[in-house]
Amino acid sequence: MSLFNNITIDITPLKLNRDFRLLFIGQFISFLGSSITSVALSYQIYTVTGSTAYVGLLGMFQLIPLTISGFIGGSVADRFDRKKIIIISETVLTMTSLALVVTALMHDVSVWILFSIAAVAAFAGGFHRPALDALTPRVIEKEEIPAASALSGFRGTTAMILGPSIAGIILASFGLFYTYLIDALSFLVSITTIIMIKRQFQLEREENEDFSLTHIMEGIRYAWSRKELLGTYFVDMMSMTTTYPYPLFPAIAAAYGNISVLGSLHASVAVGAFIATLTSGWIKKIDRHGKAITFAALGWSVGILAAGLSGNLWLMLFFLGAAGFSDMVSGMFRSIIWNQTIPDSIRGRMVGIEMISYMSGPLVGGTLIGFLAAATDAHTAMTAGGSVGLIGIVLLVLWLKQFWRYTASK
Repeated sequence: MSLFNNITIDITPLKLNRDFRLLFIGQFISFLGSSITSVALSYQIYTVTGSTAYVGLLGMFQLIPLTISGFIGGSVADRFDRKKIIIISETVLTMTSLALVVTALMHDVSVWILFSIAAVAAFAGGFHRPALDALTPRVIEKEEIPAASALSGFRGTTAMILGPSIAGIILASFGLFYTYLIDALSFLVSITTIIMIKRQFQLEREENEDFSLTHIMEGIRYAWSRKELLGTYFVDMMSMTTTYPYPLFPAIAAAYGNISVLGSLHASVAVGAFIATLTSGWIKKIDRHGKAITFAALGWSVGILAAGLSGNLWLMLFFLGAAGFSDMVSGMFRSIIWNQTIPDSIRGRMVGIEMISYMSGPLVGGTLIGFLAAATDAHTAMTAGGSVGLIGIVLLVLWLKQFWRYTASK
């Protein structure tokens, strides 16, 4: 029984913690809807333009507003009621999903309209994510942090598996209208669960602390002083900037002449991540978190490199799954470091910085790999990206020795 507990996911916070359970359910449904929309939006842009470069360019239209709102949103999350911030942000995100519903009814939609809607959603996300992630540690006990990190990963990967699969089915059977409508409805469920959380939250901040540029800069200085935190940010940025494969999936699916392949490609990464969360009982036994994150990031790059070299769809799906497994392991250890060591009074700003690093890698990487694939092909782009990622991660770790040596305190 001890061995079983050590290799399987710990669901104790779900069983014993009502507020965490509500948060888990609401965000699962919301993230499921967002995963469906992510696939549908990439597909719609590729259908309108016929170009992987435009699919990749979507990332830049999301990155700029996300970067601006991420810094501001992190500071706001440390200054104001995080529950209210989440509710307001998700209301705006509901409106952007409804705007996409309208585009699905248009016969000749401009790709710039789609980019604009995505930019507004990204700006709202810059307020939503810091408030949500800063709120989460307040609804759990300290000893529940490793289990809650694994459960959050499980929630996300399950949605990432189901989302693309559902998106592929709905797109093929009903079209974009119903695909986007599901996302809008999912936010309504999430808002309801947030409202139902009973716990009252008193922010741990100084009496004279105000929202200002100084308040934001304090967060940046704190992050820079923590080299183990910088390592979690930079290693993830490097691995995703060089090896983010998702913009290539519509073109790969088109090459196979089957839209259902699109869902399989997205889901394969999520399946690997899902397996990592299901077998995550062992992570609480590991104290050398810096090394664990590094090896996991290297595993992601190797998986993408191997997927690019594979000439068979099933082999590609396998290696993408292996990459997803490694990325989730990295994500769980990063989450543990953040939740165990960052004070609540500055947590929102740290989540804002983390979100920018976490999202900028995929968004910039999506643009780069999209243009590279347009100039060459999808397989060459993945192979080149994976190779550069491996080298970049090694160089970063050589620079951030404190991150490599980081060990969790007992």
